[in-house]
Amino acid sequence: MISTLGMRALCGSSCSYEYQSDTLVPKLTSFSVIGKQLQMSMQNLQSFTANDITVEFGDTWCENYTLSSTTLTCDLPGSTYPSIPAGSHKPHIHFANLGYSLINSGVSTYNEFPLVMWFSPSTVITFIVCIDFILLEIN
Repeated sequence: MISTLGMRALCGSSCSYEYQSDTLVPKLTSFSVIGKQLQMSMQNLQSFTANDITVEFGDTWCENYTLSSTTLTCDLPGSTYPSIPAGSHKPHIHFANLGYSLINSGVSTYNEFPLVMWFSPSTVITFIVCIDFILLEIN
């Protein structure tokens, strides 16, 4: 069995594995959410195209990828504002035929808080928030 970073490598039939040094694997160095756009600063993007990449951010998937030698940008779903579930998030960036990018240890999480758009005094508001698999109910 082969594992890396605590994840087992799965192979259903004939497989071969190759060691990739950290200098060849893409690495997320910082990111920000500006409007509906997720902007990511990266290292080691030179051998990839936008078609090689998928990004998951807070249980949502990006679309319309743009790639340069050091920056990856994509659009988050939503009409006016990005539709990001409440919680703490970092981008999970997948590269075809390679796997997930590394994440620099200094990269902070993005915190999305529940937003109440409307309520009346007679309405009871209940928030159910999942934080690291602990459910909290707030009335």
